[in-house]
Amino acid sequence: MTANLRLGLLGIVAATICLDLVWQVVARFDLDWRGFLALAATLPVPVLGGLFYTFFRKDERIATMFWCMAFILTFSPAASLLTYFSLSVVGPNIDRELAQIDRFLLIDWPALVSFVASHPWLAQLLRLSYVGAVLEVIPLLIWMGWRGSPQAMVCLCLALAISFYLTLVLWLPFPSAGAVAIYSIPQHQLEILRPAVDGAYARNLMDLFVHGPGKISPGSITGVIGFPSYHAAGSVILTWFAARRSVVFAVIAIMNILSIIAAPVIGGHHVIDILGGALVAIAAIAAVQFLARGSTKKTDAVGLHVGTVRGEP
Repeated sequence: MTANLRLGLLGIVAATICLDLVWQVVARFDLDWRGFLALAATLPVPVLGGLFYTFFRKDERIATMFWCMAFILTFSPAASLLTYFSLSVVGPNIDRELAQIDRFLLIDWPALVSFVASHPWLAQLLRLSYVGAVLEVIPLLIWMGWRGSPQAMVCLCLALAISFYLTLVLWLPFPSAGAVAIYSIPQHQLEILRPAVDGAYARNLMDLFVHGPGKISPGSITGVIGFPSYHAAGSVILTWFAARRSVVFAVIAIMNILSIIAAPVIGGHHVIDILGGALVAIAAIAAVQFLARGSTKKTDAVGLHVGTVRGEP
């Protein structure tokens, strides 16, 4: 069962790399090949670990952990590259429409920013949570390799991949750069917030929408998808798959809740971006459960329990 799902991961990462290569051959982007190939230097450790625990030590849980790490380390740059290639074919910007939706929901984005900036301790907490949430997937996989199930680890990776493609497909025809493309943040508030995304970032992104990605290197790639928020989708997915009664789950849940709250202020998102990302996460989790049930039916007449998918042994 887990082997079938792992083949699905291999198919996804292979398809993403192939799509990148074909698009590069056709469009001939100014690509820093050396920089991207240097990222492959991180792969030998998880690949060798996966091979060792698959064929020699034969521990399915630890082998799956290593294979999932290799997937994340390969899929993440390939997906980021695909997003930057997509900047050459995006549709009309919809930030003003998204800002109107926020106002319809009675959300005052400048007032929200001002409130957080008036509490420096809160700004610091939200900034740390926003940045930390991006880095938690590998530590979570290590923990799941110790206490989780192999199937849960694979399903986590599948959900992250599915949610990426859902956000990309929804963003491509109607791209957005975030609320920072509409509102300006006073300098004294910027000095307190030190946001990951500010007005200068939004202006650069809007320029990319018009002129294309330019030179693409690992160091220059940043998040470009506004609505729906992949950051929010990832936070929901990681919390779901970490779910069990433990200190680890509590830490991850608190961090991700704070990172979602931080996304409009530190990440420059519209609030509707966050709601859209949450819906994408729900759809991805549902899709993964469906796939896992289909795989389970071939080997287990009892069926798939939610606890198995969510990381409980």
